[in-house]
Amino acid sequence: MGMLGHLFTHPHHKKAALPVLVYIFMGWMIWSLLCGWMLMRYYDLPVQLAFTDSVLSHLLAWMILLFLARILFFFYPQSFHFFIICGAVCISAALFVFIDEWLLRITLSYSLLDTWLHESEPVRFGFMIIISLGVAMLSMQHARRTDEQSNRMREEEIQKLARDAELYKLEQQLQPHFLFNCLNSVYALIGKHPEQAREMVIQLADFLRGTLRKEQKPLLTLEEELKQIQLYLNIEKIRFGQRLTTVLDIAEDSLQCELPALLLQPLLENAIKFGLYGHADHVEIRLEAQRLANRLAISISNPFDASLLDHSGTGFGLKSVSRRLYLIYGMADLVKIQSTDHLFRVTCFIPQRT
Repeated sequence: MGMLGHLFTHPHHKKAALPVLVYIFMGWMIWSLLCGWMLMRYYDLPVQLAFTDSVLSHLLAWMILLFLARILFFFYPQSFHFFIICGAVCISAALFVFIDEWLLRITLSYSLLDTWLHESEPVRFGFMIIISLGVAMLSMQHARRTDEQSNRMREEEIQKLARDAELYKLEQQLQPHFLFNCLNSVYALIGKHPEQAREMVIQLADFLRGTLRKEQKPLLTLEEELKQIQLYLNIEKIRFGQRLTTVLDIAEDSLQCELPALLLQPLLENAIKFGLYGHADHVEIRLEAQRLANRLAISISNPFDASLLDHSGTGFGLKSVSRRLYLIYGMADLVKIQSTDHLFRVTCFIPQRT
């Protein structure tokens, strides 16, 4: 009955509520007919009196119980106000007995009616007390469960909004961070190599133009991401010349795998920065990608010398990638870092939809 009261009182559940109400009402009326038959057989009441009493009483009880369920669902008291429930149940039972006897008196005219009503009054009152108490407890339990579910959904929505806001902030930090580094490089090239500086500005414009087009697509295929990454690598090759070589080892079956947009750029930026720092010779940066079951594994490796490592940076690249993956996929083990004396490797595992 608690569920019945809930369905009965919510307009947006009317389509689902109607079959439930019909089935319960049909069962309730079948029970009323069975009670009428028992009154006739075991109490020797006339057929008209037995069935009229049973059907009319059950219809009245049905309406009072629905009203009680409606009231307690919307205005259910706290546990320390339990006496309110008892009062509501007693009032419902007393109201049922009073209206039931009044309706029977104006509907039927039997000489034994007054005697029958007087003798059955305690039974009617006790029956309604038990049924009303059950309806009240179920309605309150369902009301509390509904409130808990609403609170939980509200908390989840708040957490989602906070997560989306943090993710947006990370994405907005990414481009200014990269742009700042590129402008520093352009500034360094203007004096000695103006042609390279001009070419770098053109490449940077193409890169940013492609980035703006993809702002509305949170997920890209690896093939699309690599096209954008190639523009970034062209910028870095202009900056470092022959000192920098990039090797892309991409498995064919991984090209259509999806990953967050611009996920690889900060990792490559870190690899180039720390790979070239302290090295005057040629440096090779490797990017490898392959599909492993339901995950895309992307590894970026670079040589480095721990003794010459520059600790002045903010570590934005690795932190932002790790945090973005956690916010998007809800898993904290999607970034794996391995380092030896001369090789640093970052591997990202991107979950894929089946």
